[in-house]
Amino acid sequence: MRNLFLAIVAYGIIEISLYLAIGKAIGILPTLAIIVVTSLIGVLAVRTAGIRTLTKIQQDIARGIMPGVALIEGLMSLLGGILLILPGVVTDVLGLLLLFPLTRKLCRPLIFAWLRRKTKNRQMIIIQK
Repeated sequence: MRNLFLAIVAYGIIEISLYLAIGKAIGILPTLAIIVVTSLIGVLAVRTAGIRTLTKIQQDIARGIMPGVALIEGLMSLLGGILLILPGVVTDVLGLLLLFPLTRKLCRPLIFAWLRRKTKNRQMIIIQK
């Protein structure tokens, strides 16, 4: 619990320091504009990710395929959008990385491996393509 508290405090200090450095380099108004624009992109990403994920899941189910990949892709896109909505340079970078299909494809095996470890002792099967 103490480590979590320290991580949150360190994260806050890093974010504030980054915003101060960016504000000093480009000015306050452009910095605020970046915050607003990334939040708007995040809102749009969450909205389109939800619609796209539901469509992919319906298509997979119609073809008789378990929609595991579509669910993971959708969750990563949703998380990317949420991270963009939150103010912060680090969260914006992570959010943008999760919105790009290439980085989602690179992260997918890691997520499947994590899920396999978490479900190893249960009766759940995760299939990865």
